[in-house]
Amino acid sequence: MHLACDGRERPLAILVRPGQRHDSICARPLLERIRVPRMGLGRARCRPDHVIADKGSSLLRAFLVCRGRNAASA
Repeated sequence: MHLACDGRERPLAILVRPGQRHDSICARPLLERIRVPRMGLGRARCRPDHVIADKGSSLLRAFLVCRGRNAASA
């Protein structure tokens, strides 16, 4: 089970995959599921401002660079 949450630990997206899958393979589909509704008019937000992940996720880092977002390593 893979979970994306905000800074207050509220779930934004969840993805259930086989246990043998590496986190970096599942990170991209997980981030693509994020939809945060806006308070007023406009489309839902689907890109996080920051992502915190382990250092072994170079595929995730490349994906975030293509989307134009900051990537922090924990």
